[in-house]
Amino acid sequence: MKRRKVFRSRFISVCISILLVLASLVVGLLVVEGIGNAYGWALVNRTGRGHSAPYEMLDPQDINNWILRPGYQITLSEFMEVWKQNMVAVAIATKVVQKYGSSPDDVFFQINEFGFKGPDIGKTKEPDTIRIMTIGDSCTFGHHYDWSSYSRTLERYLQNQGNQVEVINAGVEGYATWNVLSRLDYFMSFQPDIAIIYLGWNDLYTEPLGVKRLWSYRAFNYFIGRSLQATVVREGMVYYTDHYYDSSTREAHRYDSNYQPTFLPQVRQIVSQLSENGVKPVVVTLPMAFSIDNPPSEETLKMCHLPVDVKNAYVLAVMVDKYNNALRLLASEENIPLIDLEEWAETELVPPESWFFDSVHLWSEGQMAIGDHIGERLISLGLVK
Repeated sequence: MKRRKVFRSRFISVCISILLVLASLVVGLLVVEGIGNAYGWALVNRTGRGHSAPYEMLDPQDINNWILRPGYQITLSEFMEVWKQNMVAVAIATKVVQKYGSSPDDVFFQINEFGFKGPDIGKTKEPDTIRIMTIGDSCTFGHHYDWSSYSRTLERYLQNQGNQVEVINAGVEGYATWNVLSRLDYFMSFQPDIAIIYLGWNDLYTEPLGVKRLWSYRAFNYFIGRSLQATVVREGMVYYTDHYYDSSTREAHRYDSNYQPTFLPQVRQIVSQLSENGVKPVVVTLPMAFSIDNPPSEETLKMCHLPVDVKNAYVLAVMVDKYNNALRLLASEENIPLIDLEEWAETELVPPESWFFDSVHLWSEGQMAIGDHIGERLISLGLVK
């Protein structure tokens, strides 16, 4: 009888301990969800991505955001030393040296005094000058060598057509729509006449469906999931060995049926604020190395990075297709110009593996091709001569 009582007492104690552990776990998950819902992806970006490069810093006006460090510059030799662990950055810099013959002491990369990548500018634009601002993420920021970015290429193209034009590159790596909204007043203080909005990748990469929307799930995958991805390194580039493209899976059907870009209201807000302040917004669709109409080749699939909790490239293709269609509808509803880079890239940037070095980022030649095309379209739209 006494032994039975001891066993019963221990059993109850163990059960209580298990319940306390489970309760603590539930409370912990609820705290993570609460913080995630309060601060959004800003928290993860700020810790895992934001201000992680030497040319980035916390935004003094918004501690959840980050900006480019005003006045930062680095020579080619310094860049190669600082970034020697970044295989993609070194590969791009090496191609630049081979093509343009830069010397080690040349300024390879600089941020001007106002925190924009590129040459020095005046706060107030010169009379009779058309000032264009390119707003976006790493696809607008371009490579560290700014001469080959789409922004600088656009500026050269329009100037060669006889236009007095200045282009400000307001792209920042890692930016999503909320980052841009946080800084939009600052951007507009430079009085741009035209703003090109090439934005959405970081929103798309951080909004999965179902349980994957939980912030605890997202945080785990952001910090741990990416380290579990199966990759190999070949000639300085990262290749993914566990990605596939299949439109017939249950996950693919779920995205086909249910996915809608939840961040579109932020895009609309950006467009509205620009318009209300006398800036002409131009929306750009997102080009990618593959699409639902153009499945990736085996080589393209290997180089494509996907959201950390997605292995099926078709899922990303669906998300991008729906977002681009939403942008087309938004442009029609708001009666603003749209430049359809997705449609253009499907015929001009082929084969994709020659232009893209991952799912969304382009080699210098691709950046310059986009700059020329946007210049042509701005002229055809009557926004410049």
